[in-house]
Amino acid sequence: MKEKDCTSFTALIAHSNKAQRTIIKEAISIFKIKTIEAQSPAQSRKMNEEFNPNIILLEEPFQGFDNASLCQELTSQNKDFPCSVITIVKNSSHKFLDFLMQAGAVDFVEEPIHLESFRKRFASILRYLRTSCFLFQSHKQLLEQKRMETIGIFATGMAHNFNNIFANIMATTELLKLTCSENKKVMQAAETISNATFRGAELTSSLVSFAALASSTKTMTCNNPYSVLNEVTNLFNRMDKIGASYILESKEDLNPIKISTADFSKVILELIRNASNAISHGGTVTTRASEEYSAVNNSKFLRITIEDNGKGIPEDKLENLFIPFYQVHADDPSIQVALDGTGLGLTTCYNILKSVGGTIEVENTSETGTSISFTLPLTTK
Repeated sequence: MKEKDCTSFTALIAHSNKAQRTIIKEAISIFKIKTIEAQSPAQSRKMNEEFNPNIILLEEPFQGFDNASLCQELTSQNKDFPCSVITIVKNSSHKFLDFLMQAGAVDFVEEPIHLESFRKRFASILRYLRTSCFLFQSHKQLLEQKRMETIGIFATGMAHNFNNIFANIMATTELLKLTCSENKKVMQAAETISNATFRGAELTSSLVSFAALASSTKTMTCNNPYSVLNEVTNLFNRMDKIGASYILESKEDLNPIKISTADFSKVILELIRNASNAISHGGTVTTRASEEYSAVNNSKFLRITIEDNGKGIPEDKLENLFIPFYQVHADDPSIQVALDGTGLGLTTCYNILKSVGGTIEVENTSETGTSISFTLPLTTK
């Protein structure tokens, strides 16, 4: 589920008059934001649900519709991101405007619309929205970080207790093997116990690693990200057994990034492995790398996108994707994937990226596959 970016916005122009829509569109064109148009309340609802705009410019009255109700309805649909409504009014009485503000509007503009004055007003709204967006996402990330740290503390305690149990089982099993070496059935049973215990010990080891990452503050530098991407891509091409293609799209002279080479390799390996599990014979996994700039933070970062053309992830499972032990396709017999992992792969990726100031987001379309994108801060050479 892709989160809104603080540097890119979408504006919905909900106005029945085409000439007014054209003026508004021209006025905000200099801000380089995406615009969509609606000519009726019904079309406004549809466009709002489909595109989840950050700004709604709403005519009042809109084809005789109660704008207070429509304003509340449109803003309530945007639950994952702050949304600002600017009403375009003919009646500018204080009582009427107070009524609209209570319904969720943040500002108003009187008709007829004057290009330059509207631009200045819109610029002010845009600054407010960018600040709100940044605070909203920072708060959301802080809550998520606290949640993962709590899980990490719990995981450490669980791993410690289980290790004590496994140590006793393994010692007793080895003693059993020594005393019953001539009894094949007992030896087979003892071997089964040993293997299961060893698997359990591996799981607790993953738990300890996960817990350490949840609270880790260490940062190192990967000086050659392209080399890592190229090596991992080539590795999957060599190991492929289903006729899949693993493609890398990146320039070779990528700048160093704020993460250790080992952790960067671990994240890439895990994400490509997950993508390879989702595709069938002849499928494709594409890894793209590009350097981008954030105007909000005044910083440069590397964006890596790993895209597959598999079946995709159901919408109702996206929000659980980074929860420990959660396996997306465990209950879907139509997808033949390897389910012998610990269920900590994506959670570990999440913690590695968050610990160095990175982000990760998921875009999913069931018809075209899944795209996972993550970012990492660039460092100077």
